[in-house]
Amino acid sequence: TRQDFTLNRLDYETNFRQRKLQFFVAHMYSPLRVRGLLPDQEGTDSPATLWHERGFRASANSVLGRAVYFPSSKLIVSVYGGRNFTNFTNSYGLQKGPSIIYLTSNVGQPGVPRSMQASAGEFTPDNFQTKYDAYVRENLNADASYFANFRGFHYLKFGYQVARVANNVFANTWPDGRFLVAWNRRWPGVTKPGFLAGGYGFYIEDQFETSGKVKSASHALYFQDDWQVRKNLVLNLGVRTENEYVPSYRAGDSAKPVISFGFADKIAPRLGFAYDPSGVGKEKVSGSYSVVYDLLKYNLPRGSLGGDKWVRCYYALDDPDVFKLAGSRRTPFECLNFRVPSNDSIDPALKPMQQRMLTLGYERSFGRNLVVSVYGVNKYLVTAVEDIGRLVVRNGVLEEDYCIGNPGWGCSIDPSRYPSGYPSPITPKAKRNYQAIEIKVEKKSATHLLSASYTLSRLCGNYSGLASSDERGRINPNTNRDFDNPVTTRDKDARLVDGCLATDSPHVFKVFGYK
Repeated sequence: TRQDFTLNRLDYETNFRQRKLQFFVAHMYSPLRVRGLLPDQEGTDSPATLWHERGFRASANSVLGRAVYFPSSKLIVSVYGGRNFTNFTNSYGLQKGPSIIYLTSNVGQPGVPRSMQASAGEFTPDNFQTKYDAYVRENLNADASYFANFRGFHYLKFGYQVARVANNVFANTWPDGRFLVAWNRRWPGVTKPGFLAGGYGFYIEDQFETSGKVKSASHALYFQDDWQVRKNLVLNLGVRTENEYVPSYRAGDSAKPVISFGFADKIAPRLGFAYDPSGVGKEKVSGSYSVVYDLLKYNLPRGSLGGDKWVRCYYALDDPDVFKLAGSRRTPFECLNFRVPSNDSIDPALKPMQQRMLTLGYERSFGRNLVVSVYGVNKYLVTAVEDIGRLVVRNGVLEEDYCIGNPGWGCSIDPSRYPSGYPSPITPKAKRNYQAIEIKVEKKSATHLLSASYTLSRLCGNYSGLASSDERGRINPNTNRDFDNPVTTRDKDARLVDGCLATDSPHVFKVFGYK
């Protein structure tokens, strides 16, 4: 294992038009290279795998900078941004050529050369790999802060942000082909009548990959005001809005935003206050209310909008030399698509993922060094964005079919999508509620600190969030399995599943200190 790390930074300060100008620029380089892996503990890996040669490389390269200008004693203007590049490949130690699996044994089969005979299993080493998975993330922020005195003291801030993401990927695949050979067998047609059988059986070309080249951008505007109304009262008022679009990985669609939200769809206000009832700095009552919107992660278009591809084509096997399969150009008997993109199944009334939070607290100091505080928090999910599934039969095959929507809304409760007999609601709303009360005692001085706290909380609902604790921490944001079928949201008595989540921690004690 080799981890490189370099950090270079340049800071500079000068005057521009008799006013201070500060800026810095930094570069960080931190690739990780691993050579030598261990087989799975189940012992099912091929003994021919060169584990000492196996490995991966994760490239990482970042540039960032910031400039701050002080045009006057009341105005500060800043511009900052950066670019981050990452790439991942794990092709070290893997053999080139097609990956071939025997679904059945051909030992002793007439006409098959001895060099091609083997029992069922991997005939050639498995070279499943990621050739490249490169991300480029760029962001630019510009804001202006102004100090004003109008019916109190104001600290005003206006800002603009733009974030761009690009992904170029060819991953989770066998780059030289994957073939499943069924010796001396025939295939019953799914989309065609009859059976497929060659002189030696049939084979399947397994076209499995994550691929595409896409990019997108989001823009945001925000305003906030820290307003000191009186000596003992401060209000924090703000609003943020942004737009975003999600690209498609499907060939020919990469320039089209298949999911988009405008500025009017994501208006997020924030209200807060801090009040000192005593007026002498001994007490503080504070509270806040905020609305937060999330950006959709690229896992959604990669998994559901054309990035993940899986097609199996079936051919007659008429030549026992399986190494010729990769170069053959024959017309398949039939092809089955097991990963149909959901580009045409996006709820037209789709809403962005939204969460709301309310906090309230009280703090009091006793003497010079002791502070006791009590805070309450209530966070609740309003809408989630997920792939919402149903089971359908196409060409005699049972398949999963998905729409992209908000659980409990739109397509997820459309009775025309589901067979009759489902209880109402067909799909419940995503629920994730967190309530907590924290009691904290802190004693500090110039030489020591002692802090102790107790938190009583509940985290309940039917949706664990972007990382699914119900699936052992599976990280597939916006495409988890929570709503992939209506039956997964109910128990054996058809009652909606709702309760405390796996990450619920009702009692937390913390003690911290130093001297």
